[in-house]
Amino acid sequence: MQVSVAHSLRSCEARERLEAEFASMLERFGDSVSDVSREWGGDTARFSFQAQGFVIKGRLTLSDRRVTVDLRLPLAARLFQGRIRAGIESELNRILEPKGV
Repeated sequence: MQVSVAHSLRSCEARERLEAEFASMLERFGDSVSDVSREWGGDTARFSFQAQGFVIKGRLTLSDRRVTVDLRLPLAARLFQGRIRAGIESELNRILEPKGV
């Protein structure tokens, strides 16, 4: 599954916001998320975690005007693909919204 959203931030600011939000999400969902790993290489972050018995793996790619998340969802989680996609799009738009808007 791929989710892509446009942004108008400088790449360094977008990355800082994404990093900060990742840490915040771990605090908020710490009880329901485990085995978290994340590794940045250039403008790409590879990540994986376990949530509600599902192992989720993916890649986030940051470009000058777009953030793209590629997820490998387990078969059982694909039933919720529409809700997962909508949630990711909403969160990315919130995180990458220019300040003062």
